[in-house]
Amino acid sequence: MKLLNERMRAGKHLETVTKEQWCLFFRACDGVHGVPAGQMHGGDLVSDATEQVRQMPYFQLAKEWQRWLHTFYHQNFITAIEWVDIPETREPNWRPRDAAEALVALVLYVRRDRFVEGGLASNIRQGDVEFAISKLTQEFRPLDLE
Repeated sequence: MKLLNERMRAGKHLETVTKEQWCLFFRACDGVHGVPAGQMHGGDLVSDATEQVRQMPYFQLAKEWQRWLHTFYHQNFITAIEWVDIPETREPNWRPRDAAEALVALVLYVRRDRFVEGGLASNIRQGDVEFAISKLTQEFRPLDLE
């Protein structure tokens, strides 16, 4: 039931995306095809004075994925979806069935990454992000986009 509600909300949001926004989004998508997610950094010793201090580990997305993420935010693809409460998305190997669910999935992956270090990278590595992009491509990629 929850996924159905969020799917409907996402579907309405997709209707508001302009052709220009789609073009910018799909160009950013083209730029990440086959690009690794990025890499972990940190954990390094930064001070050995009285006690050892280490830098917190963090995941840094590859530049291409950073551009994709920037485009996702700035071309109005983020929408108010209650991603935390969707039980279907917690199922192992859950995949979106259509463009509306793909938007739900992408919002989930992007928003969750703010709370789970490397979460988006995990979804990139597992092919979840590219699968969701493929669902959006089927319905919305402009045919005249080179």
